[in-house]
Amino acid sequence: MAVSGNVVTTFLEKINLEKYSGRLVGQGYQTVLDLCLLNEEDLNSISITDKEDREKILQAASELDIAEWLNYMELGAYTSEFKREGIHTVKDLRAHEISDDLLDELEVMIPGHRKRIKTAVSFLQSSISGPDDVSQSVSEVVIGYWGRPPDMEGNNYDFLCVPGFLKSSTGEDAQSSGLIQFIVDSGSEVGVTVTSQLIKDLQLEYLHNIESRGVHATRDRPVYRGVLKLGSEEFEVEVMPDRFCTVGAVVMRKFKHFINGRLHRWLKDDPQASDNPPSQVEDC
Repeated sequence: MAVSGNVVTTFLEKINLEKYSGRLVGQGYQTVLDLCLLNEEDLNSISITDKEDREKILQAASELDIAEWLNYMELGAYTSEFKREGIHTVKDLRAHEISDDLLDELEVMIPGHRKRIKTAVSFLQSSISGPDDVSQSVSEVVIGYWGRPPDMEGNNYDFLCVPGFLKSSTGEDAQSSGLIQFIVDSGSEVGVTVTSQLIKDLQLEYLHNIESRGVHATRDRPVYRGVLKLGSEEFEVEVMPDRFCTVGAVVMRKFKHFINGRLHRWLKDDPQASDNPPSQVEDC
């Protein structure tokens, strides 16, 4: 799932709107997944204001060929099976319930591939749906979902997950991870945990050691400085090494949240809107 601005450039060239290529790619919209998740708020944030151009971009994004999405997910071998079942575009994909019966029809028999498709489609579907009664006094930062990240596929239970990136610092020149599906650990006061290898790859700045108290033992653990990116929001966090990638209560408290049985909307106050908080959105 390599990041490449050429994907977005080619997409824009096909609809004769390559004039926006630098703007989209420069603001981090660089992959097929970014195109699949593109919405009105994204276009506002990068100042694409022409009504016809906006409609053209969003329509083309919803009609991306399913082959492009499958190739991004490293599942391109199933393209003909998806099209045989009438799933030709990302819009078609969102309209389907990905049941075990459908996966059988699609001839997806490898457990890991089945899980990857189910989780990814659930995420795509949740990204375009949400409660109508969330107040206009908050703006949406990112949408999380119920699922199991790749390293938790053997678990019997779903977790709240949120997609994001870990960076070495702010700014365009910072080193960045690929897209991480973080587990939301609201009971942890650790900002972020990721693998030791990722900390090494990003060359995060070492801060200090702390005593980490477990059920059976206490041990010294190093703490590093990193920058977490959720949606368009970037902020400094303390990072500790762990087997799993998680975000804790320290991160959650920076936002308001709407959680239901399908999705987890991360929200922040909109300074240009009313100061009255919505009844269904609560501070953590």
